[in-house]
Amino acid sequence: MASQLYRTCKFISSIAIQTVLVALFMVIPAKGSLDIDLPTPFELALITEIKGDSSTEKFYVERNFEPIWLGEDEQNQKRLNAFIRAIENLDSHGLTTDIFETQFDWDRIYFANDFENIASTEIQITRLFLRYAKVINSGYLKPSEVSELIDVDKLAPLPPYYLLKGIAENNPETFLLQLAPQNDEYTVLRKTLYRLNKVIESGGWGEEILASELLPGQEGSEVIKLRNRLIRMGYLPRNTSADYNLELKNAVQLFQLDHGLTPNGFANYNTIEAINVLPETKLESVIVALERNRWMNRSLGPWYVIVNIPEFTARFIEQGEVKFETGVVVGKSKENLQTPEFSDEMEYIVINPIWHVPASIIIEEIIPSLKRNLESEPFIAFFDREGNSIDRTEINFSRGYSKRSLNFTARQLPGPTNPVGGVKFMFPNSHNIYLHDSPIRNLFDREYRAYSHGCIRLKKAHDFARFLLTMEGLDYDKLVTRSKELNGEQQVQLTLNIPVHITYRTVWVTSDGRVNYRKDLYERDKLVYHALTRNPIFDLYNLQNYYSELQH
Repeated sequence: MASQLYRTCKFISSIAIQTVLVALFMVIPAKGSLDIDLPTPFELALITEIKGDSSTEKFYVERNFEPIWLGEDEQNQKRLNAFIRAIENLDSHGLTTDIFETQFDWDRIYFANDFENIASTEIQITRLFLRYAKVINSGYLKPSEVSELIDVDKLAPLPPYYLLKGIAENNPETFLLQLAPQNDEYTVLRKTLYRLNKVIESGGWGEEILASELLPGQEGSEVIKLRNRLIRMGYLPRNTSADYNLELKNAVQLFQLDHGLTPNGFANYNTIEAINVLPETKLESVIVALERNRWMNRSLGPWYVIVNIPEFTARFIEQGEVKFETGVVVGKSKENLQTPEFSDEMEYIVINPIWHVPASIIIEEIIPSLKRNLESEPFIAFFDREGNSIDRTEINFSRGYSKRSLNFTARQLPGPTNPVGGVKFMFPNSHNIYLHDSPIRNLFDREYRAYSHGCIRLKKAHDFARFLLTMEGLDYDKLVTRSKELNGEQQVQLTLNIPVHITYRTVWVTSDGRVNYRKDLYERDKLVYHALTRNPIFDLYNLQNYYSELQH
């Protein structure tokens, strides 16, 4: 009857509902003369609290408004205690109680002794739980609000009704644990966070190395500093040697592998700079990595291409295994040239492609070059807006152009100097980003490879095209020969659905369980970390007091 009355009165204000009930009491015959069940005062208060919240409505109506957090029921107490422990454990996920976005006074659980306050407290805890579940499952931040270049589609939040049924009908501790990402990397990152916190508590990794370079065969105080830091980082067993011996060289080499440095075992400037990074800085990077992992807490596909911008690497993954890997060159660190983060689907490959020069490059590079020397840029051809060829002498390069006023386009025909090389991989997107070959080969041999205008250059582009087209049952080399014979570009449509994920991970876990670190190339991690660590507005102190008193 309570649920029937609720459905009848759900749009009536709480005062109106109470008025109706008073009237009902006045006209209801003596007990037993009318078969009707009126809502209890608690049910009435709960009805008032949840009005307008459809998911919560459905859940509590089906339970006949029985609470799941409060009351004398032993399961409710276990459920509440499990949730409180989960909140206390937020820091192990790199989160703070700021995620709740609203203040909740846990003392209300002690002092809520009237039906309205009890009902209000019950529903507030339910809403805190739903918020917790959303954040721990798919992340706290909205990526695009941190930066428009972080165009990441998060996992859709789990349905509130499913979450409430889940916490009510399952072991609460198990259910709460399973809300977080279940991938191996997330688990290792949490353990790494714990270890870094312990390192910080114990005073860090030791003295900073002041030498700009240390080499095998050297000895002395700076070598001892190097040794001590690597011992505390776990790269070297404890020892008292002051020599840069083979054991220390091997430890340096392993460190270099984990940090994207040339693994020669020589502690050059870049290596010492990386070894001197504070554990606090790495801790911040791990916290950001956990949040990014939550953003991507979904299936990426049975196979997919994934590019990690700070790692300068692209991979093709099939059923969790790396089937193809290549180094890449990514966008420069200048904001308008940075490679964005996003996901899309590869649709076609272009062999022997024409380079359609972006308007930004025409304005910022081609026109200034031609102003200085009209004979420069000899491989660039110009066209009007209708696609008709125009001679460069007919264009006034001295006037100021914007993207809006630019009244011509520029192209470069296929050939050995074409900036997009011999093949490009297209996944049409709003960022105008694609993967492509490059004639500038020496950049791929550098540790730092942020030199493009945003698109991603592949070191082994032809091998990658051959790999993908073999999956399609096509012969890449024959297609290349055919394109060159025709002296034009050839578009090859793909029938397979191949997701492409452009990511930005400065910390990740390799397939053999090693934690890798890279520099925050575009300083996006700083933005994410700042957004994650605003001043908390949730009273954790009261929560901890409440939980500790429950144990006594």
